[in-house]
Amino acid sequence: MGYLGAALVAVIVLELVLTGSWAAVYFQVGIPIFRKRFSYTGEPVEELQADELSAEYERTFAPSVLFRRLGPGEIAFREKILQLRLLSYTPVMHGIIRDDRFERTVSVTGYANWFPLSFVVFWYAALFDFGLEPSMLIFVIAPFLVLGLIYGIQYRLFRKIFQSAKSRYSVRPVEETAPQIGPQF
Repeated sequence: MGYLGAALVAVIVLELVLTGSWAAVYFQVGIPIFRKRFSYTGEPVEELQADELSAEYERTFAPSVLFRRLGPGEIAFREKILQLRLLSYTPVMHGIIRDDRFERTVSVTGYANWFPLSFVVFWYAALFDFGLEPSMLIFVIAPFLVLGLIYGIQYRLFRKIFQSAKSRYSVRPVEETAPQIGPQF
């Protein structure tokens, strides 16, 4: 258990360094657990600005969301680290907004954070090390209940960020982008 605990601490430190320093690769690559995309016509009504988005998502009840431009067409975002609020939790994902000007699409993608995945591995290794009994069923399902609840909270937040990005573009109606099937009269 000692090596696994040390590995868990290493993952925590590495993830804090990567997210705190806004390392581009950390925000651009990962296991996607949230993805929404829309097409647009013309030019954006207003360019997405990281500072404006950060101000829009400054919250008092839950952790604020910070946004940072990584490069042309890419804005990374994550919840503020170690901000004590009434509703505090360990985030299960961080995200990126991508504006593909060539394809005229904007996507919001949430990638899984490393710590929650590592913690689940550590949790089950410890659980199996102690030996499983039928009375321990709650300990078997608890991580999924907690992570599911946190994912639900973040899913709503990421969906709101998606809608906020979408509102700044002239979006094509669905019927214009959907292929026409069947006879045309």
